[in-house]
Amino acid sequence: MNTDEVTNQTNNEPDGLIESYVKMSALDKASYYYCSNYDVIARYACNNQKKGHKVFIDQEKQKPFTCRFCGKTAPEVTFNNTAHALSELIGNKTVFLKCECDSCNKRFGRIYENHLANYLGPYRTLFYTYGKNGIPSYKTGDEKFRIDVNDKEVVIQEAHDKCIVNTDNERFIVKLPRNKYIPLMVFKSFVFMALSLVPEEELPAFQETISWLNSDQDELPDFLSNASYATHVNERFVEGNKPLQVQAWVIRRKKGKKCPYAFLILEFDNLFYQVSIPCLSQDKDLANEPLSFPGFPSTIDVNPRLKDARQCVKDINLSSLNPVIGEMVELELKYDFRVEMHIASTAALDSIVSEKGIKPLKGFIDNKTDTNDTDRV
Repeated sequence: MNTDEVTNQTNNEPDGLIESYVKMSALDKASYYYCSNYDVIARYACNNQKKGHKVFIDQEKQKPFTCRFCGKTAPEVTFNNTAHALSELIGNKTVFLKCECDSCNKRFGRIYENHLANYLGPYRTLFYTYGKNGIPSYKTGDEKFRIDVNDKEVVIQEAHDKCIVNTDNERFIVKLPRNKYIPLMVFKSFVFMALSLVPEEELPAFQETISWLNSDQDELPDFLSNASYATHVNERFVEGNKPLQVQAWVIRRKKGKKCPYAFLILEFDNLFYQVSIPCLSQDKDLANEPLSFPGFPSTIDVNPRLKDARQCVKDINLSSLNPVIGEMVELELKYDFRVEMHIASTAALDSIVSEKGIKPLKGFIDNKTDTNDTDRV
């Protein structure tokens, strides 16, 4: 019997009346799973990456504020800076937090966000992600390759001996190394964003996680080491011109269900992430359980414009404290118009990039004896 579709017709039904049972699709099953097991406790979207109307997670809070991460209040700590609930480096100009002190904001940004920035590095430049100072430039560690982006064009500078860019008809294929990052610090950056979004009444369940973020303890706590799902992040890439809005959800397990307690769902530009939010008090009984669950349905799945778009799905393990150096990212870029120039002197390069308002390649090789060895712009 074909179980994909079963039809049933009885003698008691009028002629032509057929009841049809159709097998659920993978998307239907995933939707059913999350609707049955989870509630959405936070959902925020950023409508404009360049600027936006500020929305505060804790809008009702009035001074004196108490920091949700260290528990301190003024005058012991200050609240002078506006804290981004979602990192500004992924394009958030909209969603903010009142109850995060300046000390925590600075410390978490310095410790964790630098690693997230290095992990995302090539993506942020080529996806036109607006950070604090506009779209960030990308350059390799030896500074012999550089990409700058503005509203009009992409400018790629490449030393003659680098050979990162390959052209094929109407596309570039580039293999770009990520700058050094520590996977666990990237994971902590995701967790920090998640706990910035969580409603205040939900925070008590995550106090041990907040203590872990605040401590100098870098190694994985037992409740993460023994849970195979805990630091494995689902990453999806979809092709297109910034097809995904910057938006995030926090979902929390319904009572009586046996599944991970909470997830952060994050979308921006061309990327989707599903991150388990560690919660010892609620997940301790699951630590050694072989859990299986579908990926959260993304805008990629439900937007008709994206149904035929190519995508890549990966499970990334962010549990390691070992620095990752030189990890490669391969991207294909389509273009409508291209101008390629071979530059033979730093003076010529300086003149060209000055007109475009960008910085020159520092790894430029000048005074070459072989006239064929010229750097490219």
